Amino acid sequence: MSLLNFTDPRLPKTAAHVVRLTLLAGLLSGCGSSGADVAPVRGRVTLDGAPMAGARIRFQPEASGGSPSYGAADADGNYVLGYNRNQSGALIGWHTVSIERGGHGDAPSNSKPQPLPARYNTASELREEVKAGEDNVVDFALTTDAK
Repeated sequence: MSLLNFTDPRLPKTAAHVVRLTLLAGLLSGCGSSGADVAPVRGRVTLDGAPMAGARIRFQPEASGGSPSYGAADADGNYVLGYNRNQSGALIGWHTVSIERGGHGDAPSNSKPQPLPARYNTASELREEVKAGEDNVVDFALTTDAK
């Protein structure tokens, strides 16, 4: 006795039913939460009062295991953070922020830009909270003067 009779006329209906159930299960598993709990973050970066064009901004979640968000300032110093290719913003919660000079527009082409103080990047003292349900506007007024 065979467990599966390939000549059974009910087989195509059964196979189609299994395919439909599999597709439905896949669609249902994709509904609901998109995974990460993020909120939009935007702002402006200035250095000694001038827009910091090309600045690279990184929000690193202080909670373990969280992925960072990144942004780059435009010519006016404005930035918008991106969490991944398909989602803008940053994870909800506290972040350590690092800011570095970018490669364009922030210094005359014949001079090398002065590095930012470590308190803004490698030894960052910048901390910000990203709040759920808000349009988080976070401006950074950096200075080259010693603290």
